Amino acid sequence: MITTSSKANRGIKERFQRGLDNGISLAAQYLAIDYRVYFGEGDVPKWKGDLKKSLKVEPAADGGWDVIFDIEYASYVDKGTIEHWMPFFQGDNLTALGEWAQEKAPHLFKKGGGLKVNKAHPFVIAGIQRNKDMIKTLVMESIVEELNKP
Repeated sequence: MITTSSKANRGIKERFQRGLDNGISLAAQYLAIDYRVYFGEGDVPKWKGDLKKSLKVEPAADGGWDVIFDIEYASYVDKGTIEHWMPFFQGDNLTALGEWAQEKAPHLFKKGGGLKVNKAHPFVIAGIQRNKDMIKTLVMESIVEELNKP
């Protein structure tokens, strides 16, 4: 039977945790780069690029990392909504959808018009699935690197 001291175990656990934290940090940063590259490539509808510009990677309270889309409609784009009518105008003012229709779909654009919208564009999970092997590799290599330090 092989035993190790609790001090040695603690050292391994601490190094493993550091390696895991480093790997998760690298994976979050890699994922953020991937989202910036793939926006408008099918996963996410792109018009002005505000959703893409809202992307941030920040330390999380639990010691991990958060990939954040800091714009109010990000979850609606990702998860969709119940089908609903979106008007092109609110009073005399153009809505964001109205601006889009005026620029991208003038054949649909008219006063009093709008569109039924609800389609989900699950870009968050698509990015994770597209990169799961790289995420595993980054985390594993960071752990191994930390454990191999003298």
